Amino acid sequence: MKILLITEPAMHTDPTDERLARLVGAVAPWGDVTLLLTGGQWPTTTAWAGVTDCIVIDQADLADWPSEDLATLIVALAGDFSHIVAAASTFGATVLPRVAALLNRAMVTGVQKICAPDTFIRPVRAGNALATVQVSGPVCLTLHPSSFAPMARIDTASIPIRHVVPSPGMQAGLSRLLERIPILRGKRPDLASAQVVVAGGGGLAKAGHFAMIEALADTLGAAVGASRAAVDAEWAPSAWQIGQTGHIIAPDLYIGIGISGAIQHLAGIKEAKTIVAINHDPTAPLMCVADFALEADLYEAVPALIQAWQDRKVVQRG
Repeated sequence: MKILLITEPAMHTDPTDERLARLVGAVAPWGDVTLLLTGGQWPTTTAWAGVTDCIVIDQADLADWPSEDLATLIVALAGDFSHIVAAASTFGATVLPRVAALLNRAMVTGVQKICAPDTFIRPVRAGNALATVQVSGPVCLTLHPSSFAPMARIDTASIPIRHVVPSPGMQAGLSRLLERIPILRGKRPDLASAQVVVAGGGGLAKAGHFAMIEALADTLGAAVGASRAAVDAEWAPSAWQIGQTGHIIAPDLYIGIGISGAIQHLAGIKEAKTIVAINHDPTAPLMCVADFALEADLYEAVPALIQAWQDRKVVQRG
């Protein structure tokens, strides 16, 4: 089968972003993969096994196009691709359903496992159950990158690259970008694909206390996450939210601090290999499902963890 994998700029411009490698790893076993770049430049010195060619859209302001215009452009390039795939991100959730509607094909969202070219597993009921979905004919899919192993990079300079210029009048002008507010994360790994995540919740009590979560994350080289309670309180940006309405993550280690563990949040971390919870309430749902639960005052426990890790690094260097 032929697969069109739609990328977002950060996927191939940020060296710490593993989402593209994981998406390729998810679909490459099932057919030939064509990458469609919706912004940025293709890294011509490396690629991934299974990627046969790349389409680059030569449009300087493409990142500012509204979703309905991007969908029209993707449909024009859809050709005979049996599967059109994107990450289960804000981009994928807004653009790909429009593509599916315009092409009159099935749309399956939030896929966590591909069983066969026509059979997919996705979470339902806030992650409390998994549904196996079988479709007939061409399909559009959004995948959770964290659910798939990354494809190894390969050295290549021969991957065919086709440049496409959108035809005049393709933009309908029904909406336009008013403002872009960047979320700066410095040198931290991307939350969606990070192997270690430290998250804070409503138990932190005050906005300024979230800096303690960031300090622990930076000490461990981890990504920073937050519960919906922390985001709603404006202690953390929405881009850090973990859960059914935020990021679905699958790190090797997840540390939840001051998070009670609402069902929507638990749905976002259930694939984590090891879950650590720190809370003063031993009956909190997250404490009950954690592999390691520490009943403690987080204002004492977190600084102690930071100091212990720093001492460990000093010993290792010595």
